[in-house]
This record gives sequence, C-alpha cells and structure tokens, in this order.
Amino acid sequence: MPANLFGDRFTGRRVPAWHNVGTIFDDDPDIVEAITRAKMDYSVFLREVFFKSPIGEYQTIPNRRVLVREQTEDDPERAFAIVSDQYEVIQNVDLAIALRPLAERWPVETAGALGFGERFFLTLDAGSTCIAGDEIRRYFLIIDDKSGEHTLTLLFTPVRVVCENTLITGMRRATMRLDLQHRGGVQSYLAVSLDAIGRAQQSIDETMAVMAELARTQVAQEDIAQIILAAYPEPTRPRKLIEAGELSLSDALTKPEIIRLAEERWEKSIEAQVSARVSTSELYNNIASTNPLIALTPWAAYNAVVEFEDFGRQTRGQEAMASIIGERAKPKIRAFGAAMSYIRDTSRQA
Repeated sequence: MPANLFGDRFTGRRVPAWHNVGTIFDDDPDIVEAITRAKMDYSVFLREVFFKSPIGEYQTIPNRRVLVREQTEDDPERAFAIVSDQYEVIQNVDLAIALRPLAERWPVETAGALGFGERFFLTLDAGSTCIAGDEIRRYFLIIDDKSGEHTLTLLFTPVRVVCENTLITGMRRATMRLDLQHRGGVQSYLAVSLDAIGRAQQSIDETMAVMAELARTQVAQEDIAQIILAAYPEPTRPRKLIEAGELSLSDALTKPEIIRLAEERWEKSIEAQVSARVSTSELYNNIASTNPLIALTPWAAYNAVVEFEDFGRQTRGQEAMASIIGERAKPKIRAFGAAMSYIRDTSRQA
C-alpha cells in the first residue's frame, strides 16, 4: 500500500495521483461524487461481540460492539476494533453529505482512504493569498477515523505553493481544529459543519494576518538559529544514563549492555538533531536568497523547518498524514511557537 493508502483509493485535482496510484480530476465534482469515483463509498458497521463459554455456548459481551468494514472488490471483510455500544459510525457518504455546505463554498481538492479503510480524509480548497511574494493556498482537512481510537477532525492548513509544503501553524487561537466524538447522529455533524463555516473564515483571516506579521518582523541571524534550535532541541539525557551514575559497582558490572545501548541511542539522537539543524539552515539560506523580502524573518526560518520535514527527511512512507498530525508535525509546531515569540517581543517593545 503506497503511503499506507487503501488500495488505489485516492483522488486529486489536476495533479499526478499519489505515488501514481488513484485518479485525478479537472472538473468540480460534488463531494459525494468525488469519494464515489475513488471507491471510498464502502460502509463500516457495528456488530455484536461474542465469547465462547466453558460449556461451549456463545454469549454476547454486554456494552461492547466490533467495528467491521464490509467486503470490497479488492479486500475481504475487516474487523477494525472493539468499541463501546455508545459509539456511532458516520459512513463516508453520510460524512460527505454533512460536509456538502463546506464543499459548495470550498471545492474538493483531494480525498483518500488509508490502512484498510479505517481512516478517511478530504481536503477542501479555501482559496489563496500572498504573503511577502509567496503564494499561500488555504485548505481544510477533514479526517475521520473508524479504528475506535480517534475523533472526526477538521483542520485548517495553509500551503506555500512555491515548494508545496504543508504548513502546520500550531496556533490554538488562529488555526481551526474541531474534534467530534463518534456520538450523535448525522444531523448533529451537519449542524456542527455548518457552524464551522463561519469559524473557518475567521480562522483563515487570523492565521493569514499572523503569517503576514511573521514575514514583516525583522530579526538577527542568531534569532534564526534559535528558531531552528527550538525545532530541533538537544535530546534529553536518557533516564538510564542518569541512573547509571548512581549504580553500584556490582550493578554496573551486571548491566553494562543496557547502559551501552542507551548511550548509543542518545548519541545517535544528538547526531540526528545536529544534522537536521544543519540541513534546515541550508534551506533557510536558499529561501532567503531566492526571496530577499523575507530574509531575516521568523517566517523564512519557519518555512525552512517545514520544507525539511516535508521533503528533506528520508521517510518510510508508512503514515500518509505524518507531516500533518504525526511526528514530522512536532518540529513545525515548535518552530512556529518560537517564531511567534518574536512577534510578542516586538509588540512588548512597542
């Protein structure tokens, strides 16, 4: 499964299909039509859970259900997880219908299914703006998870078109993130999504204003280095190494392998962080030289971190959303927080 896609269930607008898998479109399909084209209109059901008693009888486990995906043309029926009997599934088609008011305002850009269909995502195109000569495209990302572990999530994510990075702002105030529990009916999801339209527009305006301020704020070269350091800080010394200094001689003699392995992991993590800082600094220099308007700004430093996380790392490709909600989002969030501190410092000085 390339990039953890479920078969070839991916569709996107006017760009090559993901890892050359899936389909592309150049029209404006209705949101339900888009997921149907990409074969993401399968259903997931709740079924009773049984156990076999010592005398060979099957009995129902109370208050529990199992999430089961129906058989598809390319995969047998799958059981995803055991959940509470209060869990309510929202089918992919029903979710699309509930989000239709958003999609009528912001058309579908991409849609895909991951794993064996337990995770489903949609991106909606919310237009573009320009910050210091960079075109920034704006998207809403909708992720639904039917593994029983995660919520239905709506995220606002801007994309810098010049290198097509996904930017995670990490801002509680400006970035819209809406998490919905799998309870209540489809109508409740519809009501929430309708309400989200107004909040989404406010989120766009606030986030773009903050990004523009980051691009206007001048800092020193050492400040750029501090933002990159915040993204890739020195690793914390492992507990085993801290405890190693307190071991008795007899303990140290009986546990040398544990200490050695912990030491090696710590040293490798230090090397990895140093390497990331060096690579990100090189990317910053390239961004600053090609766009002097944002040289020596927190915006340029933050973009260097994002570009390294999205394109500079050698990734295993096992988690398609890693740059948005996974491990590779964390350095972006740290960098954004550090970049924001320079805006706050400037306002205090004023």
